[in-house]
Amino acid sequence: MADTIGAIALILGSIGVAFWVTAGIDAFSQPPSAWDAVSLPRNLWLLLIAFFGFIAGIFYLLGPKRKMTAALSVSRAHRPIAKSGVLADVEGRPGVAKPDPILVVDKVQRRFGGLRAVDVDHLEIQRGVITGLIGPNGAGKTTLFNLLTGFDTPDGGTWEFNGVDMGGSVAHLMSGHGMVRTFQLTKAL
Repeated sequence: MADTIGAIALILGSIGVAFWVTAGIDAFSQPPSAWDAVSLPRNLWLLLIAFFGFIAGIFYLLGPKRKMTAALSVSRAHRPIAKSGVLADVEGRPGVAKPDPILVVDKVQRRFGGLRAVDVDHLEIQRGVITGLIGPNGAGKTTLFNLLTGFDTPDGGTWEFNGVDMGGSVAHLMSGHGMVRTFQLTKAL
């Protein structure tokens, strides 16, 4: 409850500061004799909300943080995920066959000198399903995307996109089949 009140106070304080800066600061820059009956109460309320919201927000941000108990985090981490849709009957392990894969990758490898950057035995991506590829820095995620989209050449392996063999194709030909990629930093090629 205290976290909720602190968060609300922080939001109200931020809104109050924004209103005060945009609407009230010009009135406060004038001498009090120039304030009329409408702007005086409005400006004082905005200043009061901004001040107390700012102070409450600071206490909220600097106050003790509550941590999730170990029992709660374990129960959430090991809760089975409900499956539905097209992958409901598919076993939840890497490399398992999918009912309608749009991308099938087999034995794709890429080495840089003695470093094996990519070594994918088998991978299938289901059509119409959002799929993520996760891994630590240097795991070869970007290199795999470069290989599959024709921006780099693999040392071995094959892959099909939409039933068409794409091994060895270049990026502009792959885009004609519907496989394109974006870059983390946009720049003209």
